[in-house]
Amino acid sequence: MTLHKAPAVEDAYVPSERRIARERYRRGRTRRATAIAATSTLVVGAVLFVLITNSPGWTRTKETFFSAHYARVAFPQVLEGLWLNLRLLAVCGAAVLVLGLLLAVARTLRARCSSPCVRWPPRTRTSSGGCRSSSVC
Repeated sequence: MTLHKAPAVEDAYVPSERRIARERYRRGRTRRATAIAATSTLVVGAVLFVLITNSPGWTRTKETFFSAHYARVAFPQVLEGLWLNLRLLAVCGAAVLVLGLLLAVARTLRARCSSPCVRWPPRTRTSSGGCRSSSVC
């Protein structure tokens, strides 16, 4: 059985004065950058708020665009458009998957039965170098 000594207090890590000063400087720079970002965001937000709410046509926009009544009236059409987008996403995703797989397989064909006309289109898009021995890669 071996006994382990507890580390002495003088063996504990103590950062140097230079490191402490560097960390203090970095914390100060971080606080300064955060303060600048927050202040500029608030100023830009306030300016945009004042410009938008004082612009001509704001009352009409507020009455129509931010109206709960118009939102309820338009909601079924919005859902219909969302459903169309989801169907389109599924169809296009499947088509891209099949086309990409076909191009990948055509790119790797090595048999004689696969003519250059099959291997050439995907190579033109993925090849980094030019043709070496023939005019058709």
